[in-house]
Amino acid sequence: MTRPNTRGGGERSTPATAVVTLLATATGVLTAALAVGLLLPAVLAAVTGGLLTALCMATRRRTPGGRAIGGVLVVLAAGALGGAIGLVVDPATPEGAWVVAALVPTLCLASFGATATLTGAIGNGSVRSAVPVALLTALPIVATAILFSSPVQSWRGSGLVMRLFAAVFETGGWLLAPDPDRLILGVITTTVLSSLLLGSGLFVLPRLPLELLARPTRRRVRGTLEALRRWLWLALGVVITLGVGVTVGIAASISGLERPVSAVVTSRLLRAVILVGMGVLWVGWLGSTLPAVTRFRHSWPAQWLPAAGGGLLISSLLPVLSARISPLPAASTGTLLVGGAVGLIVAILLLVVVAGALRMLPTRGAGGALTAGALVTGSVFLAFEGVHSAVIVLLIVCGIVAWDVASYGHSMWAELGSGVSSRRPAVAHATATGSVGLVGLTLALGLEAALVRTVTPQAAVAGFLLLTVGYLTSLVILKRRALRRATGLE
Repeated sequence: MTRPNTRGGGERSTPATAVVTLLATATGVLTAALAVGLLLPAVLAAVTGGLLTALCMATRRRTPGGRAIGGVLVVLAAGALGGAIGLVVDPATPEGAWVVAALVPTLCLASFGATATLTGAIGNGSVRSAVPVALLTALPIVATAILFSSPVQSWRGSGLVMRLFAAVFETGGWLLAPDPDRLILGVITTTVLSSLLLGSGLFVLPRLPLELLARPTRRRVRGTLEALRRWLWLALGVVITLGVGVTVGIAASISGLERPVSAVVTSRLLRAVILVGMGVLWVGWLGSTLPAVTRFRHSWPAQWLPAAGGGLLISSLLPVLSARISPLPAASTGTLLVGGAVGLIVAILLLVVVAGALRMLPTRGAGGALTAGALVTGSVFLAFEGVHSAVIVLLIVCGIVAWDVASYGHSMWAELGSGVSSRRPAVAHATATGSVGLVGLTLALGLEAALVRTVTPQAAVAGFLLLTVGYLTSLVILKRRALRRATGLE
């Protein structure tokens, strides 16, 4: 007998209903994109929603590794969302483009909610766990933008700071990309770096804390490390011999030697692997040997500092890339734009958190409700753009189908569990909901065509108000009758 999925049943949906929700959302997103002629920004917005789902899934376990992955995902999501808005908004275009730009975050929210129905990324504090990671990602980027801004550059003491940054960046560039014209220096530095890597392995590997392993595993690992040390000694001798021989050969101007040697010693990938390998060896040894470092692993800075890894990476790369093609104020502007995109990601996450705190999202099928709300909001923006009524109504129908199927799938997941096939019920429910939506679409278009010719706008507004009042009145009457019957049965 299959047990109901009582753990997390209000977050996830069954695979079949989740697929239907994704299809309905994709239909709505493509409809909105084709209506305004912006397919690529809509695709980037949908990709951003998927990255937000991956972000919440990575940070929900609240581990340093998950937060480090979350920081990188925040940067990727900010790049995709900023690129989508940049493709839409142009300073030379009219102000109407800003209305279309507001459509991009709504499509991102729709994709976020749809993908969350499959993974359960909304619920159990998953979105709340992603907010501090996004904030920590934004802090280094904003700090770098301020550092390279004009007011800071005009400060007297900024010259020393800028010279320090320039020295660090120049040293890093020299280590990763030596000058091809100075080939002998490149051979010497490559030989030295390779020797340091092999020497680090010879020093660190025998000092690893093998006592943490089981006794049979400890013997096997110790034997493997001894064999590895012998190979490292051999490799160290080969590297030094080759380095000396190649240096002498280049100094003697041996023909045919410069081209292959230049390809090896100027390889950025090789030097990056060597530097990363040395860093991993020494950090691993320090982390397993020094008591202070061991205690630091369990402190709150070690738990939260990895979350700023994505922001630190961008804040270190953007000034270098921008400074090569433009002055420092341009570097500050580019870094600040990336920080603004990260801030927009933070705003989207906070919007979902606040909506859940205010009970605006249901406890069952929150992802589908978020998708429906985003698509309906997108239909409002499309109405401002003056698109055809069929597009607006179709977008609303897609939102209703996504919400209804997601809620149904959440109920099935909570009551039946994951061991029961839900393909047929999901297809039947989606078909019924879609049929009702198509009937509503047909009636709406028919009524629009009939009323535009015969009814004035004032009469249409009055009729809409009367229908709304009648609907609310009937809803109150039916609810009271249901309560009376329930009281009588008790």
